[in-house]
Amino acid sequence: MSGRSKVARHQQERHRASHQVQQIAQAAARLIAEGQSDYHAAKLKALKLLRLPASARLPSDDEVDRALNAHFSLFDPGTRQLLNDRLRSIALECMELLEAFRPRIGGAIVSGLATPESPIELEISATEPKLFEHFLMRSGIRYRLTSGQPGSTSPAGTIAGFEFEFKGALARITVRAQSVAHPRAPKRLTLPEAKQAFALQGQAGDQPRDAPSKRPASNAK
Repeated sequence: MSGRSKVARHQQERHRASHQVQQIAQAAARLIAEGQSDYHAAKLKALKLLRLPASARLPSDDEVDRALNAHFSLFDPGTRQLLNDRLRSIALECMELLEAFRPRIGGAIVSGLATPESPIELEISATEPKLFEHFLMRSGIRYRLTSGQPGSTSPAGTIAGFEFEFKGALARITVRAQSVAHPRAPKRLTLPEAKQAFALQGQAGDQPRDAPSKRPASNAK
């Protein structure tokens, strides 16, 4: 094979790989828009739906966000603004309810990429995780334990996960040990920060944005 043929073949392979990544990102974005909140799970499901080999490179979270922005651009921005405003208002009420546990919010509601099924993604720190569970019980909140067991800590510092319905939205709470540092964790907002950010985004018309600082990219499978 001549040198020119090798170059042409290499370019074709790069184009095919790039096209596959774009296809996976678009399929994953559609799944997220339909309610899948876990980016990595959406990418893996997209890979299967497209019947691509397991060795195919997965898109980064930022590439999925760009595809999600393109997907949302097909819809009425006024309707999206109303959705974001509603979910953010509910999220702030939920954070106020849990204020004693110093909740921090992240995810699609913060980034402006929320769908009607997007959960309120909160993280709290607790020296005594049972206290949080008792708080839910005393408040009459019917919750589901989604991961871990209060009183045990995973290597990542996650003690337990809880889910409960709150004013028509799903609240998803991750309880972490206070002593565990997370240098690569996505930026989350405290209640005062969330109030300020949501007010500014609402005034600006709130367009979805790429926010690499909000969530670490996951290029590798």
